[in-house]
Formats: sequence, C-alpha cells, structure tokens
Amino acid sequence: MNEITTFLGLGSYKDWDEDKKVKFLLSELESKRPLLPRTRKYTEEARECLNTFKIISEMPRSSLGNYVISMATSASDVLSVLHVIPL
Repeated sequence: MNEITTFLGLGSYKDWDEDKKVKFLLSELESKRPLLPRTRKYTEEARECLNTFKIISEMPRSSLGNYVISMATSASDVLSVLHVIPL
C-alpha cells in the first residue's frame, strides 16, 4: 500500500495513523475506479505480492474458503487485503 499511495502522491501509507488508513481503504473499497495504476512499474516485492493476489482473484470463490492474513494487527491490515481480493 505504501508504494501505491506514494506513487499517487498521497504520502507514505506507513506514516499514516490507523484512522487515516481505515478511512482511505474504506473509501477505496467503495470507489468504482481501480486503485492500482496499470502503467505503474512496481518493485519486485510488490509485483510478487500483486501477482499472487491476481492468481487468487482468478480462482473460483468456493475454492478459497478462509484465509489467514499473516502479521495482521489492525483493521487496515484486513482492509488492504480486501481491496485486492474482493469478497
């Protein structure tokens, strides 16, 4: 998320407090436009993460069941995953 918010000129996601993260993510979940710019050149780490989410999003919903968000400690951790893998 930090790479995306920095690219969009919104500042460093890592520096935001939890309230700002949650407000931003909820707003983006309600938006009809994609958050991820298609023309953006992502770092290798971000590309790997996004490619994993892309593969997951192409699977039938019934094949996923429950999943664990490693190291999640706040609502924004869950919301950021929901943004990439819609329910």
